[in-house]
Amino acid sequence: MPIEPDSVVWAALLGACRIHQNVELGRRVAERLFDMDPQDSGNYVLLSNLYASLGKWDEVEEVRKLMIDRHVITRPGYSWTQIKKKIKSLTGNIQQERIGVIYATMKEFYNNMKDPSYDSDLKSLKYDAEEEKEDAHAHLYHS
Repeated sequence: MPIEPDSVVWAALLGACRIHQNVELGRRVAERLFDMDPQDSGNYVLLSNLYASLGKWDEVEEVRKLMIDRHVITRPGYSWTQIKKKIKSLTGNIQQERIGVIYATMKEFYNNMKDPSYDSDLKSLKYDAEEEKEDAHAHLYHS
């Protein structure tokens, strides 16, 4: 490269390692990222997802332990959507009484999206969702 790669470039390479199932390169890239920014939880998650996609659950657990030992905090995720020309933020703190309506709407969307060319990549589900893989639609609600 004509310039020195920054953490964004290295993280993109780590993500590509999951896609191409290259564990050895992924480990080396992750170590570089951990040296550059040891508190960036996204880099640990990328490495963990690489291991999870290959069924290496012991390594996934080691990454989690490393995060705990280094006091790395993972911030909750959220999504944005537009409803009636207003931007809404959806967080993990959804009120329980609304969750049934949300799941029903998501299932309706899913049923509308069914297409023979669509292939859900369940092997890339995060470690936390392993037990949910039994339900064919559980991955729709996970994130």
